[in-house]
Amino acid sequence: MVSVRVKFTCKVDGNKVRFYAAHPPDFHLGFAGSCLPFADESQAMHNTPTSGIANVDKDGYATIRLEALPNSYYQNSQSAKRPPTLHVVFFSNGKHRHIKIKVADSIPHRDLFSKHLGTDIVNSTMQSNRFQTYASGYQRLLQEDSQ
Repeated sequence: MVSVRVKFTCKVDGNKVRFYAAHPPDFHLGFAGSCLPFADESQAMHNTPTSGIANVDKDGYATIRLEALPNSYYQNSQSAKRPPTLHVVFFSNGKHRHIKIKVADSIPHRDLFSKHLGTDIVNSTMQSNRFQTYASGYQRLLQEDSQ
């Protein structure tokens, strides 16, 4: 469980705030598909279990409890990845407010898109492995065997 204590410096109408965050990361049997960020905010927030209402006490504090750490997601056409973020929505003096609180860093090395020197990381890895194989003399052994 993740607990976030928020101090409000403005009056919160009704002393209640609504909160939501992205679904927690998916854990699969293998590493390849586990903990990948969501493609966009709507996918991350759709039917999320990490939402609810929190009360603001007389001192302006609200304690928000999430069942699990939210996952990260892409925004702005997958150009920027938002880290696990708690969204808090409330009214103050009749005006709608929306604050975003970073609750953790993104899970490292988990991206939908490779940014490895501007090329696809799988292709780069294959090219690197092919070079290592040829550099180690593998091709020379093949040529000697064919004679």
